[in-house]
Amino acid sequence: MFFARVVASAQENGWASDAHFMVGGTLIDAWATLKSFQPKAGAKDPTDGDPGNVDVDFHGQKRSHATHQSTMENRTGLCVQAQVTTTHGVTESTAATQLLGRQIDASGQVPETPWADKGHHTAEVVGFCRAHEIKPHVATIKGRQVTRLDGRTTRSLGYPTRQRSRKRVEELFGWCKETGGLRRTRKHGTARMGLNALLILTTYNLVRMGKLLGSPPGTGKPSEPTSHPAAPGR
Repeated sequence: MFFARVVASAQENGWASDAHFMVGGTLIDAWATLKSFQPKAGAKDPTDGDPGNVDVDFHGQKRSHATHQSTMENRTGLCVQAQVTTTHGVTESTAATQLLGRQIDASGQVPETPWADKGHHTAEVVGFCRAHEIKPHVATIKGRQVTRLDGRTTRSLGYPTRQRSRKRVEELFGWCKETGGLRRTRKHGTARMGLNALLILTTYNLVRMGKLLGSPPGTGKPSEPTSHPAAPGR
């Protein structure tokens, strides 16, 4: 797979490690004729006398149907794993553990710490991490108690810094949506949409790697000052 070969190239150049990752997810809006959507409950209510092309008011209704989840190398901002799932039946936590498991299988190495937002403050993510002897540096939701995630982790030396750094994953999503065209689905079906997302993420990685050329191995820092690829206007 082209995406995997690009990631492997990044690893060969010292721009991606198997130790520290940021995990995040974002919604992809459905790209479809709005009038093809109907409420799950209640009858159709054509108001203009044309049942074949009715007026439909979706003001205030949410029509997102796909979720893009990715695992990102923390120093360079490169995407190393990704998948697209439906928003029905697959939680953000489940997708995150699947990606972490896939990364472990691919690298043969257990990461030290995954950094993630509050959407991953769940027993599923924390339990998976503890079962694999990974430190779950997950942002916590006030008042929520999750077994095996307490002050011993949240008061550790690197936890505050990593919580600030994890926000870089939003730059990846911003670039993919605004520059790569991933804001809305453009293919039918999760498999096709997943392939489309991987092509966009591969492009993102290549753009980012172009900026990293000449950087010392293992630092992930460009030899000359340059901006991180992100959404326009950031």
